[in-house]
Amino acid sequence: MCTRKELKDRAKQILKANYLMVVVVVLILGFVGGISGFSWNGSSTISYKDSGELLTEFSKARTVEDYIKAIQKVRDKRGTSFFDRINSELEDDQSLFNDDFDTESFESEEDMNAGFDDIIGSADSSSGSNYTDLSRIASGLLGIVIIAGFIGIIIGFAVRAFLINPIIVGCKKWVLKNRTEKPDLSEVISVFGAPGYMNVVKVMFLRDLYIFGWTLLLFIPGIIKSYEYRMIPYLLAENEMMSSEEAFGITKNLMTGDKWRAFVLDWSFILWGLLCSIPGIGWLVRIAWVQPYVELTSTEFYVQLCMEKGQASNSSTPTFSDSWT
Repeated sequence: MCTRKELKDRAKQILKANYLMVVVVVLILGFVGGISGFSWNGSSTISYKDSGELLTEFSKARTVEDYIKAIQKVRDKRGTSFFDRINSELEDDQSLFNDDFDTESFESEEDMNAGFDDIIGSADSSSGSNYTDLSRIASGLLGIVIIAGFIGIIIGFAVRAFLINPIIVGCKKWVLKNRTEKPDLSEVISVFGAPGYMNVVKVMFLRDLYIFGWTLLLFIPGIIKSYEYRMIPYLLAENEMMSSEEAFGITKNLMTGDKWRAFVLDWSFILWGLLCSIPGIGWLVRIAWVQPYVELTSTEFYVQLCMEKGQASNSSTPTFSDSWT
């Protein structure tokens, strides 16, 4: 069994052998892999990230006042013309109580009281109408938020399935080839023109769907399943036509008994993570060293598991020969 130090030493040697290209590819991988959602922004729309929060607020609303507070919350976050119009109408209604009241125009106290009654009655009528209008606006807004959120989620899944996941597999393919040769950067997008493109889309989509489903049940099972399905991108990088049944079966076999080992390997980079959090230089350290280092170590872990579990892999152990370096 290979130790963490041995895996990291191998990763360092591979990184030094083709440093600049590794940094570029891992930067691409980090960018596409770091996209957690797709925002559908517009002059009168809200990203589905915000809509989820609003749906939570609306689900708690029981009165018109609660809906108004929810609307105000959106107004504070995104000052669109729609909410400006609502505020304008509310300000117009408030002018009813701000007009100067000329008491000299009344000839008697009875006339003055009657005038007060008329104004109060008018205000009550306007207030009731105002709350009715706001209730309708809140109901309409809720429908817009639900539809926009639903469309945003669909777009997000589609972008990830048809664009991001194939790039992730392409990056893994490049990194695996980089162990023994200097591959061309076009390998990153090679999946798009491959016969197995739709198969990659299907298998990676199922992986994301299963992890998402397990995470909805409980957070911990979601983490466990993410480790169990961790090797699927590598498997597809080596065989784009691998069926979903085979891919899930092989990754389960590879990770059985080694999930904790993978977890400890990930957390062994914690000090590097703290260094990356330093303002000013943290982002540079992350891009220039930590991300490539972590990705190559993870790749070495995959290759090592294949050797230990007797799983055939197209990636051989790098020789670091002079002709390659």
